[in-house]
Amino acid sequence: MCIFTITLIIIGLISPFILPNSYIGIRISKTFSDPAIWKKVNTISGIGLIIIGLIFTLLFFNIVKKEEGERTKLFVKFATIFILLIIGWTIISVLLAYFI
Repeated sequence: MCIFTITLIIIGLISPFILPNSYIGIRISKTFSDPAIWKKVNTISGIGLIIIGLIFTLLFFNIVKKEEGERTKLFVKFATIFILLIIGWTIISVLLAYFI
């Protein structure tokens, strides 16, 4: 999970600088149709990914120091919250394109 969260931070860092493409970013018709919307949505989305990634990288690194039983419980709890936050942030980022 730490590798995934660090990857998320890297994606968040490059999001404001990428041009419309088929591989990375919030790729919907609204963002493809206007480069200014693409830039705003992917910048805001990238900032959110960086924040989520940093928080959960620290949480997952701290789990390693815990005892086995507690570590498993915390991992399941944090992984579930992490996944839900990523899904929620993605939905918010997509909706943001329609309100800009």
